[in-house]
Amino acid sequence: MKRGVLAFCLYVFISTGVVFAQSPPVEDRALINIDSPLEAVVSIIAVLALAACIFYAIYRGFKFGHGNATIQVGLDGKPAPKPLTLAEQIVQLNNMILSLTESNSTFHFMDKDNEDNEDHLKQKCRSRVNAMRNRIQHELSRVISDKLVVAVVCRTVRMVYQGAIIRNHFTKELMQNKVKAYRDRIYDEICQEFIGLHLMDDRIPDLDVVQGLFSEFTDVWILAMKEEVVICCEEKIEVYNQYLPRFDKIAYLRGIVQDCIKKNERYISELRSY
Repeated sequence: MKRGVLAFCLYVFISTGVVFAQSPPVEDRALINIDSPLEAVVSIIAVLALAACIFYAIYRGFKFGHGNATIQVGLDGKPAPKPLTLAEQIVQLNNMILSLTESNSTFHFMDKDNEDNEDHLKQKCRSRVNAMRNRIQHELSRVISDKLVVAVVCRTVRMVYQGAIIRNHFTKELMQNKVKAYRDRIYDEICQEFIGLHLMDDRIPDLDVVQGLFSEFTDVWILAMKEEVVICCEEKIEVYNQYLPRFDKIAYLRGIVQDCIKKNERYISELRSY
């Protein structure tokens, strides 16, 4: 269709040129020669047809070039946008506010779901510590004969681990570049608590008797916490992916959710790398 329009424009140009070529020289005639009415009519028709073709070509649009190296000229059949009235602007603004409010509300519920995941993580971590009790007591009973002392020391070790769970800085402290220092801090805290017990009761043996066991318990605890954090990160990613389509209209909120997904994927990758 567009090629036909361009061909017709070219035909009109040529026809107009032929008509004027057959006309007398400019100096021998007026702009519209009253003595040649047919020529005047043809000229006017040609000009009007040319104007109509140019308008149609601009409205429909056409391209120069080939493939990706093209230039679009004209409106391509799309009318110029009309300016919005005041009422339309108010409606548009209200729709934007409503969309933003709904997205913020959705964001709140998404955060709430992930807060529940964090609470679940703490519960499972505490359960893992409680599950270590029998092992800790069994290992301690091999070097400590008094069952009451074994129970007290076991409780002290577990309380240190439970305190670390309450603080819950696992996504930072368990990263590969920090985990050794974190593990050593927890181990040192257990040793300091044990030294305090030893000073209060002479039935508590010297630190060197149980020091190796404390190191072993802490390594087991670190591994258990890593496993639980990985599961929690996977659950968070599932929540983020569930809510992500609801932020299609709010680009910056969608970007935040996507960043959260990448962050948790990075945590999982690093926790599984060592």
